[in-house]
Amino acid sequence: MSFRTLGLALLLSTLAPAVLTGCSDGVDQVTENTSERKGKFEIFEGVDGQFYFRLLAGNGENILRSEGYVRRSGAENGIASVKVNGVDAERYDVKENVAGEFYFNLVARNGEIIGTSEGYASRSNAERGVETVVRVVEGLVDQPLDDEVREAIERAASGVWYGALHGSESDYPIDYVEASLEPDQAITADLIVEKFGAMVDSEPDADAPIAEMFVEASSDWQTVADICSDPEEAEYNGYTEDCAAFAELDAALGENLTDIQSFHFGIVGGPGYVEGVRVLVFIVGRTPGGQLAGVHTITIWT
Repeated sequence: MSFRTLGLALLLSTLAPAVLTGCSDGVDQVTENTSERKGKFEIFEGVDGQFYFRLLAGNGENILRSEGYVRRSGAENGIASVKVNGVDAERYDVKENVAGEFYFNLVARNGEIIGTSEGYASRSNAERGVETVVRVVEGLVDQPLDDEVREAIERAASGVWYGALHGSESDYPIDYVEASLEPDQAITADLIVEKFGAMVDSEPDADAPIAEMFVEASSDWQTVADICSDPEEAEYNGYTEDCAAFAELDAALGENLTDIQSFHFGIVGGPGYVEGVRVLVFIVGRTPGGQLAGVHTITIWT
């Protein structure tokens, strides 16, 4: 093989990861958390119009890549999730593909795949690849974990209106909330009243005081409505963008919190159920740092 042929082969092998992730020439790439020593994240738009992120080691090697996201904010939330989950070696799952190559997925606590590695010739090489990703992510995490959680959830909730998919007669923003939590303390309606009662009672639009309201609690907390289950119906009714926004919010909550619970408080209802008027909504869970966090809004059901 000539030196020219060898050089071309090496160049093509260097470009291969970009082809695998759908990157094309001329795509605008935005580098985040840049550092020659620590590595960096890159966000880019693929030829399919979706947004991706990849994690590069300090030598420029592509060591983790994402699936496609409809919106750029989805890729940003994915990066925040890597910072939360990527420092834990237990969150990586090494697998073998049909070609006999080994790779690994970084998996969130809710089971969703956050990122996937390139292929390795052996399982031991893939396991060493996991160790490399963990070290690089540790170098990029320059804020407390719960700060990363706050940023991810606030970003996903920004501009999302609960009433868009849930029939409210008025649009209220979805706000991030957080509070202290004792180790092994259960997340209950009484805890929500204790931690957020003063905040809610000061809201002029709330049917306060919250302590006198009925409450409906559930571990079925996802915000995406049934209308989103049929893409054609959602598009016909003009809900496509709202469905994507709520899916990103659900992903941010599910990837960054555990033991998530939803609570609806209202002055109309009974034990275990709520109806009508201004209903207070809390969707909260436990952060990696052991604190209580989530989102809060008001919805009007009549």
